[in-house]
Amino acid sequence: MAASPQDISSTAWSFAKQGYAGTSFFQALVLVLPSRLPQFGAQEMSNSVWAFATLLLSADPLLASVAEAALPRLRTWRPQELANTVWTYARLCFLHEDLMVGIADRLMVLRSTSEVGTFTVQEMVNTVWGCAQVMFCHEKLLESIGQTAIEQASEWHPRDLANTI
Repeated sequence: MAASPQDISSTAWSFAKQGYAGTSFFQALVLVLPSRLPQFGAQEMSNSVWAFATLLLSADPLLASVAEAALPRLRTWRPQELANTVWTYARLCFLHEDLMVGIADRLMVLRSTSEVGTFTVQEMVNTVWGCAQVMFCHEKLLESIGQTAIEQASEWHPRDLANTI
């Protein structure tokens, strides 16, 4: 019986949380994951590539595959999955322009609905930092986050404000 997407992503996440990159697991994941992506949900995709970024493991072909698999499904992704994906790609210095545009557009939709409350300070900071790292500019999204920072300045830690500059 094959491991489930949750099993795979949870294992990758666990290795990364422990700082353990010395395993053939990640080498196998680069080879196996692209064919399994249709079975993966947003959280499994996001967590799997997050592990590579946390451990600073190069995985350009995998990142490209995940981006292509994610694009048609971004409309179902939550702010945390979107922000984590931006952070992941930025941490690995991998710009996938279509993915970044898709994520920014989805975040703008979420920010214009009642779901805006689910977009945390940390997710906003990660998104702005990630955009800066890969030199991606989506002016409307950045303006929207900047306006939120102004409106909610009392809720933001000085470090968070500094990380968005």
